[in-house]
Amino acid sequence: MTRSVSRWSRTGGLRTLGAGYTFVELLIVVTIISILAAIAMPAYSDYELRAEAAEALIFLGDAKVAVNEFHARWGRMPADNREAGLRAPEALRGKYLRRLDVAGGVLVATLELGHDLAAGARERTLTLRPWVNAGTPAASILWSCGEYDPKAPPGYRVVGDLAENPVEAKFVPGVCRK
Repeated sequence: MTRSVSRWSRTGGLRTLGAGYTFVELLIVVTIISILAAIAMPAYSDYELRAEAAEALIFLGDAKVAVNEFHARWGRMPADNREAGLRAPEALRGKYLRRLDVAGGVLVATLELGHDLAAGARERTLTLRPWVNAGTPAASILWSCGEYDPKAPPGYRVVGDLAENPVEAKFVPGVCRK
């Protein structure tokens, strides 16, 4: 609470002297700001890691088109990057993407997440797996991102497995969540 001394001025109005904040009031404000910062910092760090992981979707989108075209033309999945018409895995790099591999139609993006954060960089993978219709080879390919199941209609089967060391569920982009 502020303490103030009141005096009557010559004009007849009340005037306050010494208005200000007490030490306790300042401590309360600093405490509130500290609590808000303690809550906001971890949330921002998680947001930053999700944004870093989302970079892979840009590269995976282009690779997905290449795999779709290869499958439409040859009726099978490409064995590797070269067969899919993509550059070498190490040549496909971004700010956080370290490599992009095609293995039997499965797309694996290897990411280095969190190198700007104090905890240090973590190498993780984000996997896109194709779902093909075994009964109708000309049917379109469905894609699953990470552990996400695309709710494929009957007749579709998944190609390949998830890569090791996947991105944690809370950091995967929104389109890859269950």
